[in-house]
Amino acid sequence: MGCGCVSQHQVGIPGGGPRQFLYTATDKEFVRSLEKEELKDKKLLLMYFRLDNEGHFVVTDGFRDLVRRKGVPDRYRWRAWRALTGWSALSKPGWYERTMRKTPDGKTVEAIDKDLDRTFPGLEDFDDRKKRELAEMLRAHAGLFPSVGYCQGMNFVAGFILMIAGRVPDAPKDAFFLLVQIMVKCASRHRAIILYLSSC
Repeated sequence: MGCGCVSQHQVGIPGGGPRQFLYTATDKEFVRSLEKEELKDKKLLLMYFRLDNEGHFVVTDGFRDLVRRKGVPDRYRWRAWRALTGWSALSKPGWYERTMRKTPDGKTVEAIDKDLDRTFPGLEDFDDRKKRELAEMLRAHAGLFPSVGYCQGMNFVAGFILMIAGRVPDAPKDAFFLLVQIMVKCASRHRAIILYLSSC
């Protein structure tokens, strides 16, 4: 899954001709690809582009520092979130599909379904498709962690992750892995969260 920018390796050369080798965009080409509203952040975008282009888009102290000090431009936000949560550790073939088959109990499903229309009701982007994806995510999470199940408020966390993920083909799958990483990391570091979630 990509960030939608030309910084990813593309096959061929711009301008046509046989596409026989890998081509990587230059700084100038990247700048030309920017939307009008992105030009004000051109310097920061170039920093992220170069990290990506050089294969350094990984979590290091320097990367964390860049995120904290400068923030993350929209076109790199999803990539940065995935990197920072360690999302890739969970992204194993077939794991998502197996998890989706775990069914939570009826009361949990009912509670999730009740909250779907309450999640970002004023946002046009949070349409029926997003609600369906949110329901799948929350049911899979409840099936994976039956002792936690579902708690009110989780719909907003999961829904926000889905919004950032956008509409790329693997968005629900990637969003689910990111949700699990956030919940597991937070819960393992803060025992109080586990106790709170379990008592919901």
